[in-house]
Amino acid sequence: MADVSTQVSNVRSRFHKDRNGKVISDIRILAYLNEAQDMVESSTLLPASQVSNTITLVADQQEYSLETDNIKITLARYTANDRVLCENTLLNIQTQFTSSTGTPEQYYIWGGSIGFHPTPSANEAAGVKYWYIKTLDELVESSAGTGQVTTSEVPEKFHWVLERGAEMLMSQEIADIERAQVAELKFREGMDQIKSTYNSFTYNMDSTLMPEGSKTGQTYLFNPTAS
Repeated sequence: MADVSTQVSNVRSRFHKDRNGKVISDIRILAYLNEAQDMVESSTLLPASQVSNTITLVADQQEYSLETDNIKITLARYTANDRVLCENTLLNIQTQFTSSTGTPEQYYIWGGSIGFHPTPSANEAAGVKYWYIKTLDELVESSAGTGQVTTSEVPEKFHWVLERGAEMLMSQEIADIERAQVAELKFREGMDQIKSTYNSFTYNMDSTLMPEGSKTGQTYLFNPTAS
């Protein structure tokens, strides 16, 4: 498995015009690797992007903060009865329903928080479990902090795609057009391989597992492998 430092060295070794880093520093290569990872992330749902969490419900509290790396909630369920919670908008809930407390049946996303209707009427540890798509962690060479990793979460067999993406960006910066075109071709080929491998997994998991119009009152029968 190639860690980030190895990937930086791999990119450097292929960049014959600047082997000693006089034009492009290792810091810049690292930035290019992160940019390439961002491009992969924006086009493909990877296994590492799918995670889950729980919310401890507090009586009479309607909204709860979400993770800063949370891109989209794909499924939420009320754990006491295994009921799938229907997604709605705050506006619809405010206009269609009166304020009430009880067992949550719907959820909405607003300003980095998730809210429930009805508002929970009791304290419940891990009262709601939800699955969501998260951003991939930032690549660093050492001393990884929160939200950082020293080995990319992109599956190992596709680490080369990030390197080709970084090589493409480096070549573009120094106007090495021919090398940039070659690297771009390889990068795009790698992107297509990643898409064909992972896009069919659990993309739009909520509608795949529970079709629109049949979510209300249904139990959640599938247990994702994400913990």
